[in-house]
Amino acid sequence: MLENLKPAGFFKWFEEITRIPHGSGHEEKIAAFLEEFAKKRGLECLRDSLNNVLFRIPATPGYENEPSILLQGHMDMVWAKDETATIDLETDPLELCISGNKLKAKGTTLGADDGVAIATMLAIADDATIAHPALECLCTVDEETGLIGIRNADLSMIKSRRMINLDAGSSHEICVSSVGMKMLSFEKFFDCCAKEGLTQLHLHLFGGLGGHAGIECYKNRACCINIMGELLFMLSREMPVYLAEIKTEGPSIHGACEACVSIPTDQAAAAETLLQTLFRRINGRYQKSDPDLQFTVTVREDEKPVLSSEDSINIIRTMFFLHTGVRKSDEEDLHKIILSITYSKISLQQGAFKAGYSIRSLDESLRDLWYYRTEELLGMLGFQVTTAHQFTAWPGNGNQVMQDRFARAHKQLFGKEIQILHLHASIEANVVIGQIPEMDAVAIQPTAVDYHTPNETLLIDQVQPYWDLLLAVLAQKE
Repeated sequence: MLENLKPAGFFKWFEEITRIPHGSGHEEKIAAFLEEFAKKRGLECLRDSLNNVLFRIPATPGYENEPSILLQGHMDMVWAKDETATIDLETDPLELCISGNKLKAKGTTLGADDGVAIATMLAIADDATIAHPALECLCTVDEETGLIGIRNADLSMIKSRRMINLDAGSSHEICVSSVGMKMLSFEKFFDCCAKEGLTQLHLHLFGGLGGHAGIECYKNRACCINIMGELLFMLSREMPVYLAEIKTEGPSIHGACEACVSIPTDQAAAAETLLQTLFRRINGRYQKSDPDLQFTVTVREDEKPVLSSEDSINIIRTMFFLHTGVRKSDEEDLHKIILSITYSKISLQQGAFKAGYSIRSLDESLRDLWYYRTEELLGMLGFQVTTAHQFTAWPGNGNQVMQDRFARAHKQLFGKEIQILHLHASIEANVVIGQIPEMDAVAIQPTAVDYHTPNETLLIDQVQPYWDLLLAVLAQKE
C-alpha cells in the first residue's frame, strides 16, 4: 500500500512492521523478525531473554575510522482502538489508510511510536548506498509500560559514545533533554459483599481525546478518572455511595472511564439527576479541548458486590485529589513544563483495587517533593505506596557534537535553524545516559501527532525531510 511513498526504504519497512502484532508485552514476533533480518544480511545480532535486540551495521567505505553511533528506539506500540475497529490487535495486521498527507490505521493506533525508529534502522541496514560510520541499532521492548526493556538490558554491550534516539522531536526539531520520572503504585484488597436496598448504576464517561500524558499534558485535556472522581465525590456529599467496579484503558491521558456504584434505591432517581447536572457543568470546561466528551447513566440488573461506604469514599478521594495535569511551568517560558503529574492506571475488580501515578520533572528535588506529598496523602487514606519505576532526568548539558551536526546539516538542507526541544516525557535516552554519562545524545523522529490514540497520524510529507537530515548527519566526518 505504501510502495509509492518516499523515502521508499523507510515506508517499505514501516508497512512490514505494521503486519506484525507488537504491543507492549507482545514483542516476541517482531523480535524474531528483527533477528532473522540481521542474520540474513550477515550482521552481528544479539537478542536477550527479554527480546531486546541489538544488531551492528559495519561502516561503509571511507568511514571505518569514524566514531560509531548508536541508533535506538523501541519496538513496542500502545494498543488502542475505537468503537469502529473490528481487528484483534494481538493477532491481526493493522489496517493502514491514507488520507491526503496523513497515514493512519483504521480505528486503531498506528504504531508510529516507535515503528518509525525500527523502520529507519531496517532501511539503513538494507541500503548499501547510504554513507555512515559503524552503527549499533538497539531495539527495545516494553518502553510504553515503564522503559522496562532498556532498564533491564545489558548496556555494557554498547560500544558507541554518540547516540541518536529515534523517539522524540520532529522532522525539524531535535530533543536535547527530557524529564526524570517517578511512577508510584498503590493498591489494596477490600472486602465486598451484596447489600439490600440499593440500586446499582453503571456510569460511563467517554469521548475524551486522550493523548500522551507527558508531551500533551499542557493541552489541559479531560482526564476521565478525575472527572469520575469529581462526580462520585459530589454525589457522596448528598447520599451514601458504594463502589463495585472501576475500569479504564490505556497508559496515557484517560479519555474514558467506567464505574459501577450503588446508592439507596429511594435516592436512585435523584442520583441520576444530580450526576447529569454535574456532568453538564463539568463538560463546559472541556468544550474546546474535548468537544465530544459524553456521559451515560444506566441501571444495572445484575448487581455486583460492593465495598463499604468508608472504603468507597477513600478510593473516590484518590480520584478526586490526584489530579492529572501541569503543576509548574518555567517562569520565563510558560511553554516549558517543569513538573506534571498524571494517573497512569486505576481499576477496581471484585474488591481488588490497583492504581498508578506518575510524577515528571526536570528538577529531581521537585519531583521528590510531589512524590512524598502523594505518598503521605495516600497513607492517610490507608493505601500502601511503592515506587514502581524511577528514571533520572537527561539534563542535556554535556557534549554537543551530535547537536552541532544536526544544526549544521539542517541549516545546509533547509536554510533555517533547527528547533531545540526539551521533552516533557522520559525516553530511553534517560536510561542510557544514566548508565553511560559520557554519551553524547540527541533525539529525533519524523513528525507525527496524536500518539497513543486511535487518531495517531504520521505526516507523510515530513518523512523525507527527516530522512534527508538523518542521512546528512550520518555522512558527516570528524
